[in-house]
Amino acid sequence: MNFPYKVIIQGKGSETLQKGDYIAAGGEGTVCRRGSTAYKVYHDPTKMIPLAKIRELAPIVRLVNVLGPRDILLDSKTNTPVGFTMPYIEQTEFLCRMFSKGFKTDSGITSDMVMQLVKRMQSTISEIHQEGILVVDLNEMNFLLDKAFKDVLFIDVDSYQTKSFKATAIMESIRDRTVKKSAFTEGSDWFSFAVVAFQMYMGYHPYRKGKHPKYGPNDWSERMDKGLSVFHPDVTLSPPWDDLSAVPPAHLDWFKAVLGPSAARTEPPMPDVSGFIAVLRPVVVKGTDKFEVTLYRDYGEFVTGVWFFDGIDCAVTSDYVYVGGNVVKKFTGKPGKVSLARVPGQHPVLAIHDGLHVTFQDMQGVEVGNIAANKAMQYDGRVYTVYNGVLMQNSFVFMNGKPLHLVKSVGTVLQQSTQMFPGVAVQDVLGTCWLSIPYAEDRCSDTRVKELDGQRIVDAKYERGIFMAVAEKDGKYRRFVLFMSDDCASYKVRIDDDPAEPSVHFTVLPNGICVHQTTDQQVEVFREPSKVKVVDGPPFHTGDRLLNDTTSVMFLDGGRLYTVRLK
Repeated sequence: MNFPYKVIIQGKGSETLQKGDYIAAGGEGTVCRRGSTAYKVYHDPTKMIPLAKIRELAPIVRLVNVLGPRDILLDSKTNTPVGFTMPYIEQTEFLCRMFSKGFKTDSGITSDMVMQLVKRMQSTISEIHQEGILVVDLNEMNFLLDKAFKDVLFIDVDSYQTKSFKATAIMESIRDRTVKKSAFTEGSDWFSFAVVAFQMYMGYHPYRKGKHPKYGPNDWSERMDKGLSVFHPDVTLSPPWDDLSAVPPAHLDWFKAVLGPSAARTEPPMPDVSGFIAVLRPVVVKGTDKFEVTLYRDYGEFVTGVWFFDGIDCAVTSDYVYVGGNVVKKFTGKPGKVSLARVPGQHPVLAIHDGLHVTFQDMQGVEVGNIAANKAMQYDGRVYTVYNGVLMQNSFVFMNGKPLHLVKSVGTVLQQSTQMFPGVAVQDVLGTCWLSIPYAEDRCSDTRVKELDGQRIVDAKYERGIFMAVAEKDGKYRRFVLFMSDDCASYKVRIDDDPAEPSVHFTVLPNGICVHQTTDQQVEVFREPSKVKVVDGPPFHTGDRLLNDTTSVMFLDGGRLYTVRLK
């Protein structure tokens, strides 16, 4: 689609879509946004969803969280159908982001919030079924979380199965093995829901975790064929994945039946009780024959973030800010998403992002800076924000007895098609992927990564010359590891198929050594692509956060911070 592009909204006038309205381009078409409306325009109008199917979907698009086709779009020159409109919701996240413990912690997602999201998803599927429609491809990439994490939004609705239009495509990881010749049913929808809901509660796929005597870590599809979920007596789970108290009792019993070899296909009961209170793990992590582990700091409560500034650990919990293990601030309420910005030689300042602005406060609660920001991230002690397509660097110096807020433009991005991750802004520029990496103070690269073109980025991170991303395309996840040049203008790439989880877990020391956890059982240690050392049996798991204090690799387990070294 070339911009500007004029479309007629059938019966409602016209719109001229501009380059700044662009959100993304997929295999079928281009999606743009104006206000609260998204416009999907097909690359090939002959492959557009049939108008008769849009009519058959009409009964479910009345549901506020089902973002399905609304109005027909016509080409302004030929007057032929080329697409449709959909509701647009700002500041959403792919549902699979919630499978990561780190994301839940950063976002303040509690066990009760998870239960409410599962209930919302379950009740919506029931309403869809009542209209004689099946979701079929009920995978985690076809759902979004709203910015408050209170609603699950259903997308790719045009792929649903209706009375006259059968569905054929489905992601392998949620496919019901009892279905033959694409004869999908409400029961197969509920099986797929069970796989996704279990991951929402527990953070891992029910057929990927655990050890089975006959199947290895990559044999999850074969385990699905035989119903060998984590509930099967031949499958053993190690801590912390063996603690199933995060699953409400009613759903736990239902999971055991639906995900097991009995292949029950019933509608689930509502999870009316969470039965879960988040507590710190009572056992201190110990070293192994390959790793030496030392407890660095016990904060006594769940930690949402740790940063090292000038060699001192600075941590944020739901109630306090710690510097060097000492409380320097107590929150009087829930401030929202909080990170810290470095002030050389002084206590850091709070960076509080509410989705519209980032407000900077000192530890007495005095505002020392404010900037409009639709998106934000922190890297190397600085906070980077995006507003009106400008990438801004926010840093601080101490002057005249107080922190002074310094703001500098370091780049431009397409506002609506840019995602912010730690250390990097990832943008889709009309179907091509570009990374904006603030690799040094006042410096930012703009690097085209052709390998990521057309990929949906699920999670990503940049740190000291290493960029990693997990992305999805055509129902398959891949992990991309980029070894960047000093100025991040060029790179070498490694691509791993079918990563164990849709998230990244690594940290990089100042000497360039990267410690990357690929599974619960293995970590990689490397400095360059050709020399990768694989070590089995790490004392941390993919639910823990890897970081470093510039001298040692560390991991955060709940409220405890550990250093770890290879023996």
